[in-house]
Amino acid sequence: MSFRHLSWALKKTLPCREKIVLVGLADHMNRKTGRCFPSHATIAEKCGLSEASVKRALIQLEEHRLITIVPRSVGAARLSNQYDLHLGNSSFDHASKAGVTETRVEAQRTDPGGAAPGGEMQNGNPVGAQGATNLEGSQEGKQEKTSAFDRWWKIWPSTPRKVAWSECQKLWKENELDAITDQITAHTEAMKKSTAWRDGWEPSPKTYLTGRRWLDGVPPDASELVTEAGDGAPGWWDSASGIEAQGRKRGISKREAEAMPDFFLRVARASGPGEWIVHALKRARDDGPTRLQHVIQFFGEELVPAGWWPMD
Repeated sequence: MSFRHLSWALKKTLPCREKIVLVGLADHMNRKTGRCFPSHATIAEKCGLSEASVKRALIQLEEHRLITIVPRSVGAARLSNQYDLHLGNSSFDHASKAGVTETRVEAQRTDPGGAAPGGEMQNGNPVGAQGATNLEGSQEGKQEKTSAFDRWWKIWPSTPRKVAWSECQKLWKENELDAITDQITAHTEAMKKSTAWRDGWEPSPKTYLTGRRWLDGVPPDASELVTEAGDGAPGWWDSASGIEAQGRKRGISKREAEAMPDFFLRVARASGPGEWIVHALKRARDDGPTRLQHVIQFFGEELVPAGWWPMD
């Protein structure tokens, strides 16, 4: 436990859910490193929330720069995330300071006596009136403009995959993406309306930037796709409703807070060999070698076609 981090978290003005989770993280914090590694289940138990609520709260906390979420893994095994807390550096801090200043300026303007509260009159003018004007101008000058990266990050779907804000910001700067912000945001907005993203198949922001996905264009809607089977209709694996229906046939239910891609893997494995296995492998390949290795091991030799297993 770090009393410094705990005190900092308790002083934050946040929605109830986000504050409870922030305090829970602070209670786990290493006072020397400013980091902790609790699982979603551990945080949920400590805070008395569901894991789904914890994940949503963590996304909001990272968006407000209160924490940084760093995914961890060893080979194909996923570990609990690393959480870094940022003392005195968040959008809530800036908003709070601005709010105090605006309140003081407004009080000076609206005081019935025309002077600042508790002030005096000199030469018919309220003492401190000029100071209020200067303070207001100074405050306006200090207002920070929203960066191009932050505008894009804000429109990204708020799902458990929305992590690694600092790593994404670094990628954005290294690739000088400010110059094509409009192109990237327009593509992201269009993809949010696609069947794949609505069904929970969106990549992580980091994968999107690393793979320069905005150059891929917008794929046709699932209703426009024709499967290789030649029956003129999309396969069950092309939509969330189809996956859920296939899951019911196989006696598999979606777990609470389970991501659709993970649920699909369980349904695909239970369905045996078929096009859905290759479909899952292709999606995993798009998400990177670590994800692909995890999916290959999850399916096993009986389901993975020849050519997909890594060379020894």
